[in-house]
Amino acid sequence: NALRSDPDQSLISDVHTKYSHNLLEMSHGYIQWIFPVYENQGMNPYSQPLTKDGARRIREDLEMSKRVVQSYRLMLDFYGMHLADEFTGEIARAANWEERYATHN
Repeated sequence: NALRSDPDQSLISDVHTKYSHNLLEMSHGYIQWIFPVYENQGMNPYSQPLTKDGARRIREDLEMSKRVVQSYRLMLDFYGMHLADEFTGEIARAANWEERYATHN
């Protein structure tokens, strides 16, 4: 959480605490920052591809792993869902699911 993303210069903690649903909808530079991928072909041309070593470090570091889950919960909320069971990964509709679904194509 010490490095800022390009191009918005946000920390992951900023995305978790300061990004409204509207900002999540309008800005897409954060997505590969909170969910790095092996290929650099997403919404952010400034993002760095995830390496196997980087993935291993995320899995082994409790704080990094917690941030991934927090990011997942944030995006589920954005889409009108919630993590019903962290152990199984089961997701369910949130109480506001109809409102959230209506804002997406």
